[in-house]
Amino acid sequence: MKKFFRFLILIIVAIIIYIFFNAQDIPTLKPLAFNPPPAPEMTGRLQPNDLLQSAVRLLEGQVSGPEDVIRDSKGNLFISNSDGTIYKYTSTGELIPFFRSAGRPLGLALDSKENLIVCHTSLGLISLSPTGEMSILVNNGNQFHLIDDLTISSDDVVYFTDASSLGELESFYFDILLHHPLGSVWGYDLKTGELSKIIDELYFANGIQLSIDESYLLVNETSAYRIRKVWLHGYKRGESEIFMDNLPGFPDGLDKSTPGTYWVSMASPRKKEVDTIYHPRPWLKKVLMYLPDLLRPSPTPYGLILRIDMSGNILNSYHDTTGEILWSITNVFEHEGYLYLGSLFNDAVGVWEIPQNTY
Repeated sequence: MKKFFRFLILIIVAIIIYIFFNAQDIPTLKPLAFNPPPAPEMTGRLQPNDLLQSAVRLLEGQVSGPEDVIRDSKGNLFISNSDGTIYKYTSTGELIPFFRSAGRPLGLALDSKENLIVCHTSLGLISLSPTGEMSILVNNGNQFHLIDDLTISSDDVVYFTDASSLGELESFYFDILLHHPLGSVWGYDLKTGELSKIIDELYFANGIQLSIDESYLLVNETSAYRIRKVWLHGYKRGESEIFMDNLPGFPDGLDKSTPGTYWVSMASPRKKEVDTIYHPRPWLKKVLMYLPDLLRPSPTPYGLILRIDMSGNILNSYHDTTGEILWSITNVFEHEGYLYLGSLFNDAVGVWEIPQNTY
């Protein structure tokens, strides 16, 4: 019993020391109460399976936290790595550092000239030519804090998310607890350089995709478990509405599927204690904000992606219930019957053959 109390005292002292030295890093905003409905039952089209355990772990041990993966017209893969490197994995199987930087590259997309447009935690929105020459399109700074993901229209307008005004990728933990709408979506015209705000007051604006006819955007509001539709054209231009609500996890990536549907990547399933104990009690969330990393609630090691239709209906779900092959999936890229899957934490790129009966 004495050993237990000594251990408890050590923990309390460690927390006090941590708070003393790190209080300046804690956001000053007050947490707001959030009372989400119960998470949907994992039945029917959400029934757990282990289909993702058949994925191949490409480049295992050679990459770290490959948050996004895309493929160009020549068959090269581009991979955003946690150490600030963007790797090029050639069609001949060679892994080459294409771009190195401080900070972390996140979302990737190719424009009409096959320039690689990158969301970068330190640099902002940048463009890399096919030979690797960089130009900064939108700086991180006073106006932008965490440029996260992007989608590019047929006329080369980049629509990108500024996930949170707190800045830094690690702020996601605070953003969840605070539950303030600190995210936004912007448009940047690659031809004219014009920058425009599309919508703000989003709950951690994350994955983003254009509709097939480019009349609206879909945007993941990760910390609110939902997807928002934002109209770009037509009589509803400038308006927004909830496209899907009460998702079973934290939606991260949002990617197009071949027949006009979408893939939604879940960074983690929801946790009942977060929804029912912490979120309704701002005072308790304030305590959680001061906890050291080791004592904070952490993502569940679980792999999950959904396929949804253009009306927001779940068509299929694919799982790795143990997280042993893939977990915390953040983005997917579909090509000729395969998905390339990125993650914040995996040490490999997932390559998964889509079941033949999917479409």
